[in-house]
Amino acid sequence: MKKFILLTSVTAFGIMLFLGGYFVGINSPKEASREIRFGYQNSDHPNRVEDRYVFTDVENQTIIDNVMMIYVHKRVIENANVNEENPDLYMSVMSPRESVGLIDARIWFTSDGAIIGARNGDSWSEVEYYEIDESEAAYIKGIVEYGVE
Repeated sequence: MKKFILLTSVTAFGIMLFLGGYFVGINSPKEASREIRFGYQNSDHPNRVEDRYVFTDVENQTIIDNVMMIYVHKRVIENANVNEENPDLYMSVMSPRESVGLIDARIWFTSDGAIIGARNGDSWSEVEYYEIDESEAAYIKGIVEYGVE
């Protein structure tokens, strides 16, 4: 009899614990932990960037994963022949949950792919340049509809 009561109590406790976690999970707000913003320079205010495309890991997990893999596998280059003040695209990776910017970058598309200039300090005076290949650049162009008016 004691074994039956113990087994019933443990089973009831397990079911209550599972159901409690389940209801908390479905009622919790779905807050993004990663957000990637792509934008262009504002024509009226050159120091302002208009974020036209915002992707979050809640709604666009595949895009977040693909862009992060592209960024992780970029290759360092020593000399970048780019117009530093006029990139083709601005990119920033944010953590909305922590309210912090993780990556601040500028992208210049080339015939071979793209060059990424990543800010490496508090200002744009410290920049490291990287390159990505043509297929990776085409993916980024596709998700932001680059060149489509």
